[in-house]
Amino acid sequence: MATLERVQRNLNRCRASVLKAAVDGRLVPTEAELARAEGRDYESASVLLERFKAEREAAASN
Repeated sequence: MATLERVQRNLNRCRASVLKAAVDGRLVPTEAELARAEGRDYESASVLLERFKAEREAAASN
């Protein structure tokens, strides 16, 4: 029983570690990294949000 409890604690630690890595963006390359590697442009989140806002305002005024 003690072994199962230890394994469960270790699994919980592992799960938390993977979740933290995912939240920190360390599991997969970011869009910026992929774009740089492929030699293409990309929009940062702030630029993308501003573009969406402008498009929404333009659509609302039509």
